[in-house]
Amino acid sequence: MKHIRKKIDWQANRILSKLNYVVHTDALKTYIVPTLTEEQKKFVYAEEADVLNVALFGMTVKEWRKSNPELAKNGNIREEITMALNEDSNNTAYILGREFAVLEAIQEEANPGINATIKDKYFNSACATPAAIFPILFKLKNSHIKKMNNGAKETYYEKMLCDLQGRLTVAEGQRAACPRRLTLEEQGMFILGYYHQTQKRYEKKIKEEA
Repeated sequence: MKHIRKKIDWQANRILSKLNYVVHTDALKTYIVPTLTEEQKKFVYAEEADVLNVALFGMTVKEWRKSNPELAKNGNIREEITMALNEDSNNTAYILGREFAVLEAIQEEANPGINATIKDKYFNSACATPAAIFPILFKLKNSHIKKMNNGAKETYYEKMLCDLQGRLTVAEGQRAACPRRLTLEEQGMFILGYYHQTQKRYEKKIKEEA
């Protein structure tokens, strides 16, 4: 029985890894590529994998290898970035993406079977101009979390949000709680944080149901 459980876990992780890559590239094509110049789009679509590379690193694999010939001998452009949730990351855009995923999870928990979530209405704007959108999302969260009627879950999500909020730094004289605008590369990190956090949630569900 233990052997079968391990085999199921391995297969589930394998499937999730494949889906993880697909959702990353699809999301970046949907939310990032439309903002690129026509010249950038030409090489973005040359290789699907470079959709991620352009958004996250600002260059294609070919360009990176040319700029880093020594590193290219032993590594690759993505060596510095994890393809699983990085709970220790203090990257602001990545944290905001994770927060968006948690806020969406709260909405779904409070409204089982909901057809449209905050992602449908706010994802694009939250990714590009977080300072103007996140106050709205947190106000919505307060309404959603009251509908749960589950003290344990409410505490779980509030603690998670407290931890994520605690990772955001506030500079002297800062007027907005988070950046007014995110650059193209930062938007890539936002999307990555969102999907990493979402994937973690699905992994948890699969383990609970196994």
